Amino acid sequence: MKPLEPRAFVLAVAVFLTAISPERVLAQTLERQCPPTGAETIFARPVFAWTYGTENLLTNPGFEDGTNGWAISPGGVVMTSPPNGAAEGTNAFRVSVGRISREVSLPAVDTGLSLSYALRGLYQLAGPEMVEIEPVGGAEPPVNLPIPGFTSNGRWVIHTADLSAYRGQTVRLTWKFPSADGVPWYLDDVRITPVAPDTQFEIWWRRNRAAELELLARTALPSVAFPELLPNVRHDWRVDVVRNGVTNVGPVWTFTTASAFGAETLTGAPLPTVVCPDQSLPVAIRVTDERGFPARNTPVTFILAASGPDVNPPGVLITEVDTGVPDGVEFQNVSDDAIDLSGWQVELFRTVDTTAGGKVTIPAGSVLAPGNRFTIADNRPPSSPWPSLGVPVQLDWDERAPLSAGVVL
Repeated sequence: MKPLEPRAFVLAVAVFLTAISPERVLAQTLERQCPPTGAETIFARPVFAWTYGTENLLTNPGFEDGTNGWAISPGGVVMTSPPNGAAEGTNAFRVSVGRISREVSLPAVDTGLSLSYALRGLYQLAGPEMVEIEPVGGAEPPVNLPIPGFTSNGRWVIHTADLSAYRGQTVRLTWKFPSADGVPWYLDDVRITPVAPDTQFEIWWRRNRAAELELLARTALPSVAFPELLPNVRHDWRVDVVRNGVTNVGPVWTFTTASAFGAETLTGAPLPTVVCPDQSLPVAIRVTDERGFPARNTPVTFILAASGPDVNPPGVLITEVDTGVPDGVEFQNVSDDAIDLSGWQVELFRTVDTTAGGKVTIPAGSVLAPGNRFTIADNRPPSSPWPSLGVPVQLDWDERAPLSAGVVL
């Protein structure tokens, strides 16, 4: 007899499990439960999770016995006949602002454990709602899995996460809904499902629909981490169940990664163990957006120099970044000596396009005396004379915009 197909739902979990998001599943039996879109939530390094099996370790998972086993804050109620029906049974939990939690002792099983729950919202929701997984006793810090904004149009959407890391522990699961927007959330059919013994999963995927699916991983856990993905690309993937030597080939699902956005994070390559003072050290810098996608097509390299006792102190420092009108940067010679800056290059990046910046080469004969400053701003022509230089792009920086960024090389 073939093993059952896994009950699979696509989740995009950002690096370190900081975001969790739904995505459409193309399996016919599940398509009606999932939102028609959601590609904007698929990050560069997603972790996808699924459930497999029918056993549920929770009692009263669908609130058919009221609030028994659950701790509910004021504002939350169990509805016996929620609008458009429950995800399972007849009851569901409803809340606009509040929280609901319960403690559960997870067995120390050799197989994996998965959490799944049904959630329903009526409109586009993108607030700070989240699920918190907290080991009881404070041995480890809680992990927050934010609930993404999505449009479910009154339909139930299934979310899934891998709880295998908490096997043998008692954890508190808390759904938090702090947004005071007056829009209700509905929660139902909460399940913690152990993977059946002697079960392995084979995960297949492709990013080119004309190509054959390739084996990505074999695992006994109900989740898989994908390699770094490119933005705005459609991917297909499949989970096969292997049990007692018999393979059940699953359906092929699809997801599309988000488009690249503005620069959000600069990440430097690890520095060597030994850095010699007063010697230049090239350091590769990766510029990524808030979803982990490259915000720049070409690599960036900084040249650093270590400083220590009896070593030449820093010479020129950035003393001001102006996000007003005009946008620009101020530099100052903080040393005791005049510094010849001829040929130095500075590159400033626009808010709306971080793939190409405005590069300024300091003209020959530009000597900065001790304590003196020079500036680069976008309201001047590129040919402006030293020490008030211009940049060949309009920077459009805004101190109120979270995506404003200026990268200086």
